Amino acid sequence: MKLVNAEQMRAIDSHAINVEKIPSLELMENAGRGISEYLSENLLAQMDNPSIAVVCGRGNNGGDGFVIGRYLLEAGHKVDFFLVGENDKLSDDCRVNCQRAVTAGRTITPIANESDLPDFARYELIIDAIFGTGFSGAVHGIAATVIDKSTRPSR
Repeated sequence: MKLVNAEQMRAIDSHAINVEKIPSLELMENAGRGISEYLSENLLAQMDNPSIAVVCGRGNNGGDGFVIGRYLLEAGHKVDFFLVGENDKLSDDCRVNCQRAVTAGRTITPIANESDLPDFARYELIIDAIFGTGFSGAVHGIAATVIDKSTRPSR
């Protein structure tokens, strides 16, 4: 397996979109489907009906999360979606995939402040789709709180 860093991934995406003319939504769909299949076959198959939280940001990584969660739903898993931040500031691809999750029958629970935080301890799997390769700098605000609480849920 070969791993790439953020700069290399951005270059691969750019080449696929601009040179190979693969629409970004198609790339997102393929990546999300692949990740959900991998999770289903390699992790979730070993768990007894796990509860899954997909925590999405407002950018394209959030769009990836919505795709992953939608495919996990289609595979019969229990999935709850959370959106960190305001839903009126989504990237175009994230907005499309957020709507697709809603169309699939799911409610997207916004996390705008600390009082909106779910009890992450009730989930066996938490998928972090908050930030992607375009992120730089320090995490702050509600995103920092969500990351802290979801990586160290109290049990």
